Formats: sequence, structure tokens, C-alpha cells
Amino acid sequence: MALISVILPTRDRPDLLGRAVASVLGQTHTAWELIVVDDNRATPPVTAVPALHPLLADARIRVVRADGAERTAGAIRNLGLAVARGAWTTFLDDDDAYRPAKLARQLAVAEAADAALVTCGYAVHLPRRTRLRQLQPRAFVGDELLWRADWGTPFLFHRSDAGCRFDPALAAGEDMHYAQRFMQRHAVRHVPNCAEPLVDVYPQLGARRVHADGEMIWRAYRATARVAVGRYDRRSRRRFLAKGRLVRAQFGHGDWAHFARCARACLATRGWREWRLVLNAALRRLGWLRRWVVA
Repeated sequence: MALISVILPTRDRPDLLGRAVASVLGQTHTAWELIVVDDNRATPPVTAVPALHPLLADARIRVVRADGAERTAGAIRNLGLAVARGAWTTFLDDDDAYRPAKLARQLAVAEAADAALVTCGYAVHLPRRTRLRQLQPRAFVGDELLWRADWGTPFLFHRSDAGCRFDPALAAGEDMHYAQRFMQRHAVRHVPNCAEPLVDVYPQLGARRVHADGEMIWRAYRATARVAVGRYDRRSRRRFLAKGRLVRAQFGHGDWAHFARCARACLATRGWREWRLVLNAALRRLGWLRRWVVA
């Protein structure tokens, strides 16, 4: 059975980390290693949290302590990648969880298709509702890889590549940039999708939320678009950047006239089916219904 390396960075959320670790322990595929990269600063190291001791006792789990330097989430994941030993690599955030068949299903699909990279569907849990995403396509092909697929790190499952790392300069949006760099390195034009929810995503609100800086997200969109030059057509790059401009605007960039232009451009380039994306962006900018909006 193939050894799978799961990289799990964590920072000051020990109450959430237990759920994430338990979801890896509950996998039906058992040939895995879990590398917890401990970047705790305001809380004790994970090995000093009594509630985590029973979970971390499993011999397949290693804890790597960050050195205390201020690092981005991508740089912290790189610390885990540097010591990973598996033939396959995937990721998990400390506030999310895998469903039991996650590793088994993605490995089976990757091996059956001889694919270097596989993604999957997921469920977003918010107060009073759950939204299922990325369940329709069985694969993303060609230009869809840039503008249609979601590249959150917990959905990625790929052959290990010692030369592929996250850009440590990106403070947000590093996941999509990493995925595009991986696909560029391996000339990937077809990515199978496990069209079922294999990851449970629990967005954090308020102070516990990460990646809420529109300027940093826009920076990642631009960096990713540069990687995309030569791999995707101009229309697809426009679709991709239109979403990035809308995301930047939803966090307050420009006035409402600018927001309206971004919304129109998003609908014009990506299609009317993106009305929900535009509506959510408007509600987030207004600050209304924030607990019920999926951005």
C-alpha cells in the first residue's frame, strides 16, 4: 500500500487541531504519515496540550516544531514537505477534517488514471446550513484547471515532488499558486476529481479567520496568472483575474462603483451562473449576514 504524507500546519488553535488529527486517524487507508507542523505562539506547543496526547501517541504521527520565525502558511507547509517520506502528498488545515474515505478514494482514482494530481469535492459548514462544492465534474481539463477548479490545499492529492514548494512570500492564496506550479512542472492538463465531499471545511469567523486580506489575495492571483501565461488561453486568464478583482473588492478595495465594475466583469467573463459569487461578495463587503456567507 502506498505511503501517503499528510501535512498539517497549526497555529494557536489546539481546540480545533484535535478534530483534524482524529479525522486522519479515522482513515480507511492506513498507510499514511501525518506531519503536524507546530507554529504555536500564543498557546503551548501541541505536545504540551494534554487533550492532544492520546491522538499524537500514534506512531505514524510526527510533530515538527517551527523555529519561531515569522512565516507564512505556505512557508510552514514547506517545513512539513521537507521531511515528508510518502510517495503521495496531501494537506489538511487545522480547522478542517477529512471524511473517512478521503485518502483511499483519491489514491484509487490517481492510480487508476495514472494521474499526478487529483482533487475532490468538499462540504462547507456554516451556522444553519451546509454547502456542497465541486461535486459535478469528474475531471478538470485544459483551461478549466485555471478558472473553474478549487485548489484549496485539503483537496489536493499529488505525487510527491521534492522540487515543488509553496512560495513563502505569499501570505494568502498560496494554495492555487502551488497547484499551478505543480501542474506546470508535471505538464498536467487533466486532473481527475473525486466528485463527492471528502473534506469538511469549517470557516472560522472573526479573529480566528485567516486569509481575509484582499490585497494579499490579489497579489496571489497576479502571481498565479504569471505562472498561467503560455499554459492557458487569454480568455481563461481573464476569467481567473476577474474573480480575483472581485475578491479584492469585496474586502474593501475601491468604491462601490469599482465593485460594480468588478461584478459586471465577473459575470461577463465567467457567466451568469456566478451570480452567487457576486451576491456573496456584495454581502461580505456590506458586512451583512457574514455568518451565513460563503466567499
